[in-house]
Amino acid sequence: MDKIKTILYLCITLCFVTNFYAQKGSEPFKKKNDGFEKITNLYLAGKLNDTVYMKKMDSVANIMLDKGLFFEAGEFAQKFKFYEKIAWENYNDPVFRQNYYGALFNNMYMAGKLGAAMYYAEKLAKELKKTKTGFSFFELSLEIELYGSMQRDDKVVAAYEKELKRLKDFAKAIKHNPDRYFSEGMVSMRIFKSTSISYYVIKDSKKVEKTLNLANDILQSMNKAKNVSERERRQLEFYLLNVNYIQSYAKNNYQETFSILNSMEDWVNSGEEYSEYKSGIMQYKIDAFLETKQADSAFFYIKKLEKDFGYLEREPILVNKYKAQAEIIQGNYQKASDLLLTALEDSFEKKKQLSEELDNLLYAQVKAEHHRLAFEKSEAEKKERNTWIIVISLLLVAVIALSSILLRLKDRKLKKTVEDLNETANIQIALMEQFESEVRKDLHDDLAGILAAVKYNIDLQVLDTEESDKKEKLVQLSEMMNAAFSKVRNKSHDLFEGSQLPNEEMFYRYIMHLAHIAFPENHYKLNIQIDDYSLANTSIEFRSELIRVIQEAFTNIIKHAKASQVDLWIYREIGKLSVVIKDNGKGINSTSKENTIGIGNMKARLKKFRADFALNSDDTGVEIIISIPENTIKRNYEPDNV
Repeated sequence: MDKIKTILYLCITLCFVTNFYAQKGSEPFKKKNDGFEKITNLYLAGKLNDTVYMKKMDSVANIMLDKGLFFEAGEFAQKFKFYEKIAWENYNDPVFRQNYYGALFNNMYMAGKLGAAMYYAEKLAKELKKTKTGFSFFELSLEIELYGSMQRDDKVVAAYEKELKRLKDFAKAIKHNPDRYFSEGMVSMRIFKSTSISYYVIKDSKKVEKTLNLANDILQSMNKAKNVSERERRQLEFYLLNVNYIQSYAKNNYQETFSILNSMEDWVNSGEEYSEYKSGIMQYKIDAFLETKQADSAFFYIKKLEKDFGYLEREPILVNKYKAQAEIIQGNYQKASDLLLTALEDSFEKKKQLSEELDNLLYAQVKAEHHRLAFEKSEAEKKERNTWIIVISLLLVAVIALSSILLRLKDRKLKKTVEDLNETANIQIALMEQFESEVRKDLHDDLAGILAAVKYNIDLQVLDTEESDKKEKLVQLSEMMNAAFSKVRNKSHDLFEGSQLPNEEMFYRYIMHLAHIAFPENHYKLNIQIDDYSLANTSIEFRSELIRVIQEAFTNIIKHAKASQVDLWIYREIGKLSVVIKDNGKGINSTSKENTIGIGNMKARLKKFRADFALNSDDTGVEIIISIPENTIKRNYEPDNV
């Protein structure tokens, strides 16, 4: 499977005008008189017109590609700055702009800087769309190549199948107009070759065949183009050989594979300009010999590869893997293990280098560099930028003014909420006092008073009556009235105690009313729990102070907490009543915990009931825990003077 991946990389690179690995190992071309400077000087001297100048620059760029020479991104763009100026200022024809980005793309691709190449591929794709051909595959081809370099066959296949319909439409278009779409066909070959290998790796032989058939259809259409150079025609021959090679290799037809490899060797040897392909052909042959278990023949080409002019810094990994495979065929497993270990260590180092390159954000770096070189063009845009600055400044002023208005409205709303809380608490306390007074009067004072008065009159009648029979009956009636009085008095106490549950329900409603005023449901989540009978037999004074404490806590939350949830629990434990108020806001810093006015007011209100007050605060919110001794909140308790 690894050797198939190697074939993938080679097939991708052989579809370009030069071998990628040779580029990868090359050094940036530093010769001062590189041809670009000479042509630019002639142009600046007025000896070349715009069109001739641009064509000559394109020609020199192609020569550099053929020689395997490249420049750093900023250096190459600097050499083409007059070319760029002419292409964007003097011509409406998008072809020159396409050529500009194409030259930058090819230069960075040869340098092995795929991030930079991807950037220029995107620029080129946008320019190609202006010609309304509808077909640009630079971005897709580079995306697939990047996934292939990471051995992500699933990503290669996914990217290919996403664009498969467009590729099929392209095959129909180039069939009818091969000259118009010839350059797009060149680029598409990289896509088909890499994708077919990925399908082979994941063992989808049917899609391998379909992919190569589609590539063959496009190649046959390209072969019918008339307005192409001899060099492009020769390149087509090699593309066809590559497709046939992969097809025969995928079908394990090694006799045909070796025949095609010999034809590829003949093609390379037919011209000195193709000598850089020799190392790639040797790797093809090594793969085939290893697959057919011909270790001696594989070793022969491995040695040739090591001595070849195109031997690269990346190839030691590949060569050691080849040697290890050959040693395994010969049964030398220890040697094979050592070679594979060396290859693995080198591979880790290369991946580390690749990771460092990605971390440098080359794509963004090249984009920034390109924008720096385009700074000269920005002077004409200053007036427009200044206009935008004024507009943005006015918008900013408007935003600040609007924010100020909204803050004032929010402050008014907050003050109104606090006033409503205070007024509601006052009303609730007054209602509780009135309720207790009426219950005491109705259940105790009125009824008990009537019974006492009746008994008193009967007792007077006993004293005034002399008849024994009548007096005895009056005494019996007095005793019955006395029993009734005692029963009514006891019953009144029972009824009064029983009235406390509705009183607690009223207290719960009061608290819920306060909570809804302070915390609207569309902004807060409320959780209020008051246990049944938790406030039974507690004094009105205590309940009034408790409402004030809860009101103060709610006020603090809406003013300072910026919370979204508020919890309140009131429950009895052994010998004490507990009140917990909690929010999920921003908390209180340590220096403010003991010094805020609201917290001081709460403590002062509860001090006379000997309450313990605790406040816990962190970045998850504030929790107030109040514990009051049960004996201090009963009706007959006399609060401490504060």
